[in-house]
Amino acid sequence: MTIIAKETCYLCVISHSVYKKILSTYLTEEHAKKLDFLRNIPLVKDWSNNELSDLLPHAKRTWLYRKNVLYDIGDACTSVYLIKHGEIEVFYIFVMMEIMDKKDYKRVTT
Repeated sequence: MTIIAKETCYLCVISHSVYKKILSTYLTEEHAKKLDFLRNIPLVKDWSNNELSDLLPHAKRTWLYRKNVLYDIGDACTSVYLIKHGEIEVFYIFVMMEIMDKKDYKRVTT
């Protein structure tokens, strides 16, 4: 590979070994922050560091703001949500169905 400046560039140059050390320190700190985040979720708070570390690559931190819908009727259920802090409300909606000239109510949950 050849790298050519297309215009005048001002660069900061550090050695590969220093870069790896800085990156390693950063990743270690980030890993520790993510583990602390997971440790504060009641469902997994008692898991070992190894178990939590196995979960980390699959876990994504996100926010659900007030009045935003997390899941709605008809949505495909593709994820599990572990609540670290906050409160959600689950609504049950009754759908009227006509079955053999009778009125039956089917409970649909979200």
